Amino acid sequence: MKKTCPIPPISSAQRHKPTLRYAIAMALAVGCAHGNAADAPAPPPTPAVHAPINPLNHSQKMLNINDIRIRDPFVLPVAAEKCYYMYASTESSCPAGTPLGFVAFRSNDLQHWSEPSRVFTPPEGFWATRNYWAPEVHTYNGKYYLFATLKAPNHYRGTQIFVANTPTGPFTAISDRPVTPEHWECLDGTLFVADDATPYIVFCHEWLQVHNGTICAMPLSADLSRAAGRPIYLFSATDAPWGKKHPFPAPGGKRDYPTYVTDGPFLYRSANGRLFMLWSSQGDQGYAVGIAESSNGRIDGDWQQYPEPLFAKNGGHAMIFRSFQNQLYVALHAPNIGPKERALFLPVSEEADGSLRISQ
Repeated sequence: MKKTCPIPPISSAQRHKPTLRYAIAMALAVGCAHGNAADAPAPPPTPAVHAPINPLNHSQKMLNINDIRIRDPFVLPVAAEKCYYMYASTESSCPAGTPLGFVAFRSNDLQHWSEPSRVFTPPEGFWATRNYWAPEVHTYNGKYYLFATLKAPNHYRGTQIFVANTPTGPFTAISDRPVTPEHWECLDGTLFVADDATPYIVFCHEWLQVHNGTICAMPLSADLSRAAGRPIYLFSATDAPWGKKHPFPAPGGKRDYPTYVTDGPFLYRSANGRLFMLWSSQGDQGYAVGIAESSNGRIDGDWQQYPEPLFAKNGGHAMIFRSFQNQLYVALHAPNIGPKERALFLPVSEEADGSLRISQ
C-alpha cells in the first residue's frame, strides 16, 4: 500500500509576517540601476481560436516518460484533444547545442510521449540569451499564454509572457520585456486569476539579490501585457519551518551571506474554496516541495506554512493538474541532479475539508 502524507490544519501560531530586513531589501532592489527596456507596447490583436491539433500518431516514435530528461515539468490537459502537453526548456530536454527555446511533448496516457516540438524560438534580436527556464502554459480568455523565465548579460532575470492560438504555438511575446519588476532578479512566474477576475503573476524574488528568497504577487492588466499595480509580499523562504540554507551562499566580501531559496510557486483552489500554494526550497534531503495556505482564501491573505514538506526526497518545482479520468496529480522533477532529472506524476486526493493527500 502506498503511504499517504496528510496535510494537517495549521494553527494561528504558525503564521508569519514580512521582516524589516526584507522591507529594506525590497527598497534597495527597487533603487538598483541598469534595468531593462521601457514601457511595453500596445498588445497584439486577439488571435482566432484554432481547431484542435491532429491526433497523436502512435506509429511514430514515442518516448517513455522515464527516458525524458526534464526540469520544472508543467502539464496542460487539453480536453478537446484528450491530450496532455508537457512543456520544457531546450536547455534541459534537448541535446547539447540545440538552439534556445521551449518545446512541448504530447501524450494520451501520461506514460508515452511524442518527441518534442518547438513552441517558441526567439526571433532575431530577441533580448534574452540564456537561462530559458520553467515554461508554463495557461489558458486565459480563450487563448494560450506561455510564462517563462529568461535572462541576458546586463539584464535582470525575469518572467516574460507570450501568447498563441494553440497549445503548440508558435508563441509570440506580448511585450518587449519581462512583466516582473525590471530592477529585481525574478523567476518562475505563474498565473493566478482572482475571484473578481483580476489576473496576477505570482513569482519569486530571487535569493541571489535578497538572500532570503521571497514569493510575491503582482496584479496584471486584463490582457496580461503589463503590471497593473505594485508587487505584494506574500512570504519568505525562512517562513517554512522545514527550510534549510542553500548550499551555495551568495558572495559577500570576507564572509558569505547565508541564502534561502524560493522556487516554483503554483496556486491551487480546492473544491471547498481553500487556496493552497506549492513552492520549492532546500530541505533536509535536498530540494523539496512545501505547501502554504492563504488564511482568507485570497492572494493577499496571510500565507501559513505547513510544518513538513509535501515532497522531501530531493525533487521539486511542482504543479497540480487533473487527468481526463478526474484524478489529481502533482507533477515535479526528481532527483534534482543533472542529468538525472525526470518527471514524476504523484496521485493526489482532496479530502472533505479541502486538504490534500499525496501518495509517495
